[in-house]
Amino acid sequence: MNRVNFEKWFKTQLIPNLPPKSLIIMDNASYHSGLCEQIPTKSWTKSKLIQWLKDKNYDFPERAMKDQIWDLVASKYLPKKTYHLDEYVKSFGHKILRLPPYHCQYNAIEMAWSECKRKYDLQIQKSKGTAEEVLATWNIVINQISPDHWKNYVNHVNKTIKDAWEAMKKFDCSDIEPIIITDNNSDSDNSDSDIDWSEDESLDY
Repeated sequence: MNRVNFEKWFKTQLIPNLPPKSLIIMDNASYHSGLCEQIPTKSWTKSKLIQWLKDKNYDFPERAMKDQIWDLVASKYLPKKTYHLDEYVKSFGHKILRLPPYHCQYNAIEMAWSECKRKYDLQIQKSKGTAEEVLATWNIVINQISPDHWKNYVNHVNKTIKDAWEAMKKFDCSDIEPIIITDNNSDSDNSDSDIDWSEDESLDY
């Protein structure tokens, strides 16, 4: 999957089939997170930072070192990230909720995907693995995920979020420095979705 293919599916398949004022929950895979404009990072070269400042008509000392230029950008000019799809859905009355990085346990679809993969692995062993059989097998296993499955997944996620919130309230986090995670990966799927949910006894399939 890459950003071009995902956004094409998102706009032509997902959005037209959503009810009004839907909340779309997504993880932080890079192809979900295309920015409206490129945001400077510390890894940019000095010349690239200078060009960005000039394009924005921002003042900066011409003879400054790269570290000084970056400090200026980070402290004064760094814009807030705006995501292309977040802006796109506004005209349809929808909103996107982005999950924290590396917290797939808060996403019910991860359990559905895990269940589909287990069912697929069992079914595909009975075939020769041709392209037609692969597609047919996926169609079969996806359709085996029932509304009752989804209800259990959502209930489980709600409980997981509630338990995490209650646990966090027991800690004094006032002295903890914020953790900044920089994702410099490509458009591949970067979500940590390979947890084996079959070991979770609280799910009733």
